[in-house]
Amino acid sequence: MERDVEATPAREDFDPVVFEADEGECRNGSFVKLAKDGAEVLQWMVEPCSLEEFMEECWDQKPLLVKRNLYTDYYRDVFSMEEVDRLLRKVGLDYGLNIDVTSYQGGKRQHFNRNLDDSLEQADPDLVWKRFHDGASLRILHPQRWSNSVWKLLSGLEGYWSCGVGSNVYLTPPGSQGFAPHYDDIDAFILQIDGKKQWKVYTPPTSWEILARESSEDYDESELDDPIFEVELGPGDLLYLPRGVVHQAHCLADTHSLHLTVSCNQHNTFADLLELALPRALEITIEEEVEVRQSLPPGYLDYMGVVHADDVGNPARQVFLERIESLVRRVMENLPIDAAADQLASRFIRQRLPIAEPESKGKQGTVCPESRLRLVEKDIARMIVEEDTALVVHALNNSRTDHMEGGEDSLEDHGCIEFSLDDAMVIEQLLAAFPDAVVLREIEAEESDAVRIANTLVKCGILVPIA
Repeated sequence: MERDVEATPAREDFDPVVFEADEGECRNGSFVKLAKDGAEVLQWMVEPCSLEEFMEECWDQKPLLVKRNLYTDYYRDVFSMEEVDRLLRKVGLDYGLNIDVTSYQGGKRQHFNRNLDDSLEQADPDLVWKRFHDGASLRILHPQRWSNSVWKLLSGLEGYWSCGVGSNVYLTPPGSQGFAPHYDDIDAFILQIDGKKQWKVYTPPTSWEILARESSEDYDESELDDPIFEVELGPGDLLYLPRGVVHQAHCLADTHSLHLTVSCNQHNTFADLLELALPRALEITIEEEVEVRQSLPPGYLDYMGVVHADDVGNPARQVFLERIESLVRRVMENLPIDAAADQLASRFIRQRLPIAEPESKGKQGTVCPESRLRLVEKDIARMIVEEDTALVVHALNNSRTDHMEGGEDSLEDHGCIEFSLDDAMVIEQLLAAFPDAVVLREIEAEESDAVRIANTLVKCGILVPIA
């Protein structure tokens, strides 16, 4: 294996990590069908880069480019041109919701999301293909809803990242470009399936747009500095772009391009965790600490405020700031990080894909103290505590058809089982043991309670008996 020096960028802070796969360094494309977990799926996506090297050198830091000139069929089991036609003709794709037909020429973007009769709903397959051959690009949104191969790929990756993982398919005709330069609020893995595409990659425009939390507006190319690197992606190649990295792509004159963009880590950051935890920490501190509720001292505006910010020698200001620092430390001591993590976990479980192929196999039956039980799959269920209730939120009722719709539906709209708070310790022992099984009589609880709780979880499929 050797590093490809041709993709060396002009700036060092966002130098891509580049691999060119030699013979025997990558498994064949069908391996993804056999992957047992999300780590294996991600390793397959980025090899010959190791998963460890990707996480240490690239993740959240810089692009990764993998060239696989000897493995042009690498991603073709994931999606294909034939699958595009199948979705148009057999499934039916609605404009704007499932498919966008668009072009970007001369700095202007045009949309063709309507049929000849001006209807805006289901796209006419023949008209879509005509517009494609006339130079318009196709973007199919959320193909995992109908494609089993994409469903399996994303379902595994969701288990690895512990957050929602989405995808879009991009089909671009020769000599054209579908989208303006921009950056995204997701980590993007670009899997080149068929044809070729020329990419330009730029650094984030400002420091606060590194790992951006919202996507950018479209840029005019004149607004951008020189790209840090340009690369032609061919079949089997991969490009990873962290959030905030500006990019654009166009097809060469002699070939089309079909690629799948896999997206993850949208609103899955420390910032999102702290946004949940900090307000509650302040509420707890206000409730419990009398000092936080004390009045501000008379005359504090004589030494506090922007106009006094440089008055570092004022003793009254120094005393005030020291008191604020003391109060902030108390807020931090009350930071409910575990509860905030449970909120993120609950959101993820309610929105994730159903498990494509659960590893655990078992049969429902009568639960007894000798039963060996195990969670059916990682991250399929989570216990959260709300006031005097223990709730088990699960993904067993999740549907592919509304995956990545977003929104904050109530727990009642998804799988949720309500228990008494007294049952929480038993539930915790049953769920936390994964991947190991638990013998029910070894649970630290009254035997009848353990059997009752386990029986409920087995009946709904969260736990499975293990021989």
